[in-house]
Amino acid sequence: MKKMFWILLLSTFATAATAEVYRWVDEQGNVHFGDKPPASEAVDEVKIRKAPTPVPGSDPASRLEAQQKLLNAMREERILKQEAEREAAQQQAERQQKCQRARNELLDYERSSAIYNLDDEGNRIYMSGAERDAFIQKLRDDIHRHCS
Repeated sequence: MKKMFWILLLSTFATAATAEVYRWVDEQGNVHFGDKPPASEAVDEVKIRKAPTPVPGSDPASRLEAQQKLLNAMREERILKQEAEREAAQQQAERQQKCQRARNELLDYERSSAIYNLDDEGNRIYMSGAERDAFIQKLRDDIHRHCS
């Protein structure tokens, strides 16, 4: 508590560096400070140190500039985060579309009795049983990749 009092007192008087400050103790043992000493008490002159020179960058303009830089950095970070979230949401939507397409295609091929491809002339070329099974397994792998 006494330290706090001294700090407060010294900081108050630090601005008035040219004024003299006196310290005295009254009959009850209470310590007093003032710029005019009482006539009936023994006094000590308090030496007041000069206020420290300001730290570079502590003037209002520098603080405002630093604050603005911080706000700009925070704004840029927020924008980048929003863009990343939008991109992630877009990728998730594309993944869901691919998943649904692969599921629908698998369902169609599982229900069909024969699967064929068209050649350059438009003729149907039917898959063998093994080719059909391999094709359906590839669709299942696609579903696992896109839907997990």
